[in-house]
Amino acid sequence: MTRGNSLFWTTFVITLLVASAVPSMAASPILRGYVVGTCKPPLPLAVTTNYATISAGVAAVPSNSILYVCPGTYAEQVTITKPLTLQGLSSPSANNPVITLPSAGLVPSPFQPQSSEFAVPLTPLIAADTNGSGAVALQGLTIDGGTACNSVPSLPVGIFYLSTPGSISSTVVQNMGSTVANLSACSALGIAVENDSGVPRTVSVTNNLIQNIGVDFDESFSSGGIYGVGLSADSLTLNVLGNVLNNPGLEGIVYRGSEGTVSRNLITIEDAGGVPAANFGSAVNSNSTITISQNSIQINDLDYGINVSGSAQVTNNNIAGPGEAGTFTTGIGVSGGGQIVSNTITNVTQGIETGATPPLAAINSNIIDNARFGIYCVPAGSTMPNNTFVNVAETETVCP
Repeated sequence: MTRGNSLFWTTFVITLLVASAVPSMAASPILRGYVVGTCKPPLPLAVTTNYATISAGVAAVPSNSILYVCPGTYAEQVTITKPLTLQGLSSPSANNPVITLPSAGLVPSPFQPQSSEFAVPLTPLIAADTNGSGAVALQGLTIDGGTACNSVPSLPVGIFYLSTPGSISSTVVQNMGSTVANLSACSALGIAVENDSGVPRTVSVTNNLIQNIGVDFDESFSSGGIYGVGLSADSLTLNVLGNVLNNPGLEGIVYRGSEGTVSRNLITIEDAGGVPAANFGSAVNSNSTITISQNSIQINDLDYGINVSGSAQVTNNNIAGPGEAGTFTTGIGVSGGGQIVSNTITNVTQGIETGATPPLAAINSNIIDNARFGIYCVPAGSTMPNNTFVNVAETETVCP
């Protein structure tokens, strides 16, 4: 190798070493944020795009974006057709952003459930249907129906998910069924979830406050706090965890043809049904399991605390009735099998009401305190062992 060539290669190697030691000067990716309103989101976003309304933001942002919503009141119905996160912002001096009725009132959602569970069109304040493209997450919002009862047949709903996976958390849903002259229009729902697609979907509803949902002067359709409906076996998994439901209407949490877990909720019911769980057909009954555990339920008049059919696992719940003369309340109603274990039931007419025909539920290790009937409708020749009865007139009553 000549001296000239040696000098060339030495210079080349040194240049490579220096270049590798110098940090790259390539531009860092721009952190872009999407904001409804004019507040600053809690992230160091270099560029923000601001929108005047939630609907405008939802329509404009790319799929899978986070759309931050500043504190304020937004009088609009929001329709979501792409996967995204709608994140409400709050501060010590400002509460969650509030979504309430538009000035013209509610109109039916552009997409409606296929099930016969809802007899009239749904008019939700937030409706989500991503057509299988991904999940929708709602967090930190307040949905306030105000005077949501319409004078035309429709069903006001706070939040409606149709065939869409996702989550709803740290959100308030309230005042969906106010009293108006047309009392029959006052049924309403806090949260409704239905899967019509046949493809399994999972929705989690956690740590929300649901209150003052429906008045139920017309009991042809029942108001409810949370409704989950699946049109085929195992198509919808709805997990309801850590929520507070205060006067949610006729029903607190309802499962129709769906499965999942109901746990650690605090439920106060005025009309009927703390956690009813039923299914559309025998196929769902044989293929799905509903777990109801560690809930605290207060029932007041003509109520069931928990009313289940099919394969339900009901354990470690605390159910209390009013204990008043003239009322008729049942702690747990069960038919079609399942397990009723280690629940505490107080101040009711009937502690547990069973089905008269097989399969019978396994009922044991429950405490029933201050009731007219402990376990009602026990099939002749059957026993329900290891339950504790205190201040109970008839511990086990044979089916009439």
